[in-house]
Amino acid sequence: MKCVLAVVPGCPHVGLAEKRFRSALEHAVAAAVDVEVIVIGDDAAAAERGFVGSPTFFIDGRDLFPAPGAVSAVACRMYRLADGRAAGVPDELELLDAVRAATTR
Repeated sequence: MKCVLAVVPGCPHVGLAEKRFRSALEHAVAAAVDVEVIVIGDDAAAAERGFVGSPTFFIDGRDLFPAPGAVSAVACRMYRLADGRAAGVPDELELLDAVRAATTR
């Protein structure tokens, strides 16, 4: 399983995103999993990865929070939380649910 956290240079959410991703992975698969943090620096790299904003969480090349119709870009990404608020990182439970769905396929 290849786990990637893709971010833009200077993303203010990278620390929290990485912490939550690692925690969700450990809970979902009951083991430590390597997370590769990659920096997306240009539009070509964004298009190649299917990157629609920072941070983006991938497992085996799939965006855990697909955004149909979204355009690849070197940009920030916002996540809609269960309570309707927008945030720069999904909450812990939503990320855990997404990781579980991706790892049980």
